[in-house]
This record gives sequence, structure tokens and C-alpha cells, in this order.
Amino acid sequence: MLDGLKVPTNLRTYDGLSDPDDHLTVFMGTTDVHNLPEPAWCRFFHITLCGAARFWYDNLAHGSIDGFHQLRSKFRANFLQQRRFQKTQAERLGIRQRPEESLKDYLARFDKETLHMTDRSDGMMTGAFISELCPGRIFKDLIARPPLLLEDLYTQANNFIRAEEANN
Repeated sequence: MLDGLKVPTNLRTYDGLSDPDDHLTVFMGTTDVHNLPEPAWCRFFHITLCGAARFWYDNLAHGSIDGFHQLRSKFRANFLQQRRFQKTQAERLGIRQRPEESLKDYLARFDKETLHMTDRSDGMMTGAFISELCPGRIFKDLIARPPLLLEDLYTQANNFIRAEEANN
């Protein structure tokens, strides 16, 4: 290591199975907070890698990296398939409740699948949720009195879930 520099203890590891941009953001933020000079970033980066990511790094040709920006570019290119891409409106409208899926499970899946969407307006989200519900009492209630806010939709859905669970 470079003279006088200590490895930050809060660097997270990356195994190649999640979004590489998330890892880069945390890594760069941590090294910046610790006031590490950019030339040291390459030296510290490899200690944050494990699994497939470590295998990739260990197999880089010696002398093939001229600086952190080049390392970052190669890292992102290699783990591109793991990047989280934003869903389009068409994909959002295709999140259907499955025939045997409970409202609770559908709500959880809908929430998870819509996390990375750019347009999370209340009208768009409530419309997408309601339009893909299986026919039933909650569907009829939401069509009869559509919620204006996403928060109201979640409140109504959770109230319905609690009532269903109390009856079972």
C-alpha cells in the first residue's frame, strides 16, 4: 500500500451478482470520504472483490489498467448484465396478479417490480395496479372508488388484506 494510507474498514465486497454501479458508487464515496487520492483507488478496489468479481480482476492482463477510470470502465463493461435497468411504462402495465396469487403477495411483488421506474406518479401507479388485479371484491371496490393517491391505494389494499386474514 501507499505510505501512510490505511484501508477504510467499511468497504463492502462485490461478488459480481448485483449492480456494479451500486458498488462503484459506495466504493468511490467511501474512498472520497476518507480523502484517499485517486491513484490509491486501484490499489484498494481489488480488496472489495470476491467470487466471480475477484476471478475477473485476478485474470486481467498485468499492466492493462492505466488508472481508476479505465478500471471502472472495464469493471462496468464486464458486469453490465448485472445492471439494474429502469422498467418502461409498457413493462409496468404488465405486472399482473397471478390467478392463485394472494392480494398480499401481489402487492409485495408489484411494489418490488416498480421500485426502479422513472414515472411513479400516483395516477400511473394506481391505474397500473388496479388494471392488473384479478376480478374480485377488492377490484370492484377500487374501480367503484378509485384512490387518487398511491398511499390511499396501499391503505385500502392493506385493510382488505387484514380483513381477509381475520376471516381465515
